Amino acid sequence: MTVIATWGGSATAVVFEIEMDTHSGSLDSIDLAGAVLRSDRGQQLSGASWAAPAGGHHRSGKLTFAGDATSVLQGASWVELVLPNVGGVPERVLRWELRA
Repeated sequence: MTVIATWGGSATAVVFEIEMDTHSGSLDSIDLAGAVLRSDRGQQLSGASWAAPAGGHHRSGKLTFAGDATSVLQGASWVELVLPNVGGVPERVLRWELRA
């Protein structure tokens, strides 16, 4: 299974474009609203909504987080997008470096 997350890097709103592809089974039952965005400073935001139409083996949509991202992003060196229970993996983690 392949998961691609694209984030525009906004300092106030956190919205990810997520694309998932698999060659076996359907992705329609996956709900990413339980995702978490966390920083190296220990701050985190909870997923608010996962808007993605059904697509079988291929699914894409927008994952939005609740609240103002400033508290998570300000002063952080990196952030991680944690996707629970995707493709049989209990916790799939994708990381973005914010500064050198």
